Amino acid sequence: MGGVTTPRPQDPSQPPVFVCFDVPSREVVDERARWLSEQGAPIESGPAEYDYTPGYYAVLFYDPDGIKPELLHRPTYWASLGDEPKDS
Repeated sequence: MGGVTTPRPQDPSQPPVFVCFDVPSREVVDERARWLSEQGAPIESGPAEYDYTPGYYAVLFYDPDGIKPELLHRPTYWASLGDEPKDS
């Protein structure tokens, strides 16, 4: 992520851009959130557990273009793949 810049404001005439990446553990969410903070990335919320589905754990942040990525861990998703990490 090179230098961090201030996010550009969202153009109100365009729909918001949102990207979600599902990761295999809460530890990955926490580690990436720490890294993002160290780089100066604006964190919108988290890392925290949210009430959307059981175990939904995420961090939301902004990239330099104002896009709001989310790093998400959902143990139910990984269990459905048969790849649930043992620490979840």
